[in-house]
Amino acid sequence: MCGFVGIASSKKLSSLEQEGILNRMSTAIKHRGPNSSGYIDTGFISAKFLRLSIQDLKNGNQPIHNETGSVSAFLNGEIYNHLDLRKELASLGHDLKSQSDAEVLPHLYEEFGIDFLSKLNGMFSILIVDRENKRSYLCRDPMGIKPLYYHITDDFFIFGSELKAILASELFNPTIDPESAIEFINSFYCSDPKTVVKDVLKVPAGTYIEITQTLEHSINPFYSFPHYKEGSTVAPNLEELENLLSDAVDLQLAADVPVGVSLSGGLDSSLLAKLATRSKRASEISTFTIHFEGTPDEEANNARDLATALGLSHNIFFATASHFLENAAYMTWISDEPIADPAFFAAQIVAEIASEEVTVILSGAGADELFAGYGHYKLSRRNALAEWVLRSDIPLSKRLLSSAFTDDTLRDLADYSSSRLPWHLRCTSNLTSNDYRQLASALGVVSSPFSVFEKAYMEATMVGPLNQQLYCDTTRYLRSQLLPLTDRTTMAASIEGRVPFLDHRIVDYAFKIDGRYKVEGGCTKKILKDLARKIGLPRTIIERRKLGFPNAVQEWFGGTASKTLVSVLLHPSSYSGEHLRPWVMEKLRTKKSIQHNWKSLYALFILNIWHELLIKRKQWTKPNFSLNNLFDI
Repeated sequence: MCGFVGIASSKKLSSLEQEGILNRMSTAIKHRGPNSSGYIDTGFISAKFLRLSIQDLKNGNQPIHNETGSVSAFLNGEIYNHLDLRKELASLGHDLKSQSDAEVLPHLYEEFGIDFLSKLNGMFSILIVDRENKRSYLCRDPMGIKPLYYHITDDFFIFGSELKAILASELFNPTIDPESAIEFINSFYCSDPKTVVKDVLKVPAGTYIEITQTLEHSINPFYSFPHYKEGSTVAPNLEELENLLSDAVDLQLAADVPVGVSLSGGLDSSLLAKLATRSKRASEISTFTIHFEGTPDEEANNARDLATALGLSHNIFFATASHFLENAAYMTWISDEPIADPAFFAAQIVAEIASEEVTVILSGAGADELFAGYGHYKLSRRNALAEWVLRSDIPLSKRLLSSAFTDDTLRDLADYSSSRLPWHLRCTSNLTSNDYRQLASALGVVSSPFSVFEKAYMEATMVGPLNQQLYCDTTRYLRSQLLPLTDRTTMAASIEGRVPFLDHRIVDYAFKIDGRYKVEGGCTKKILKDLARKIGLPRTIIERRKLGFPNAVQEWFGGTASKTLVSVLLHPSSYSGEHLRPWVMEKLRTKKSIQHNWKSLYALFILNIWHELLIKRKQWTKPNFSLNNLFDI
């Protein structure tokens, strides 16, 4: 795991100017690569690399070149099948001199051109520089596990592994995009390819951008997300899934450094921990958990008990509201895009604890989206009964329903059998329709924040209704919130987060399965629960209710952190204080209102801190001050 930054320029820069730009950009992400750095300048592109050593600690520095030096490469991430690729390249006459997974890249490009990307099994953002043809390529892995951003001006193509590196170039004046701001408040994130900053974009997942020396560029997909007709396969084969997941875990445990597992006590991370004990590194693996004061003990106890049963070293950290407030400025700075996931702080603490013992940590991210783990993939008994009544067209019963449900809820349930999109939006949105109208009016926005979800549903019309929901969450929520969370929290602690469930073979396999096997009889994630029984996980883990990664933000905002929340949101120089004050004041009116609207308020809380740090103060280095100092409160 590493990071890189760079610029392609049509404007002649002095060496001093170029060095200053790259130094600012790389300083903003130095946590991503504390072990060594590398540099390349071809005349048409210059870039700097920061390395976190994982494979071949001695000889894996970058950039890495082919035999003639005509092709150079930077890699942020891991190529898990590099050993097989090395054998293939050796048979074709290539001379590889290290054991680094990155070394295969320039040779693969020399042999196969940019089509070599289809050969990779890994998580990656890659820079390829082709000196002979005077062109470069920015490439991002199929699932978007590793980040890559860019911004284009008249004179520069600016790129980097984090958004704040793009801002740190100081080659343009960044502003918040109002449309993206509303999407962020509604969803906690901005969907690919947009960011919260106007005209700063993400390289789309499964895509490469080709850049010429004159800054002409083209965006080209190399991976198509698998779409299979619902019912095109029989029931899932647990043996096949077990073999795929076991192999993915084994591949992702490969490293020349200590490894561990982020163990929440839930099903997904428990499956990874169990399968990890089959590897030859089983005796070396540590597990890590966080528990918040005032939250249920169930998951922390499950994690401890499972680690003990599996013979794995276990570490647990207990956090409070004071920890959260003390870390809020730094947490927001490392979140980068930003990301307002309420579990971000928990993931950050787990990564920091883990960094004391390991350099690689496995995460269960992706399992819920592939195998249907969330509650909105099914209707509760009450809602299912209402949906049946509406579908049955029983007039008297409809009148009775109107006294128990809102009109909006009944409308979305009436549409459920023909399209789950309205219900999906209801379950995954922080804003009501009325909230959206007020915010859109205040910010001068006319487009809908829900259009990205509508587009996802249209892209997946060939699959059944459940897999349509899964496709939407995989390509939006997972890709734009959970994976950036995993990347930023681990990288801030200078460790590498890996996600075995998102091995492309497992993704392809999961979307071949008819949706009716994933949620069965009201049981979500049925396939993974069956697999857990097969490999011998305890019933307490398999049958427990889903709690998600621990967070206590809602409780804190209703109590010990409420004063800070109000101060930040209504501060006259904050983003919401300047642009959204009437709406915010309405939501902060009572403790009950704060509790009811805590998600949208939390998103604004994070956006305010981020705006103050990175737009107004240009804080390119780690902040070492509190929220009180940041907002003078």
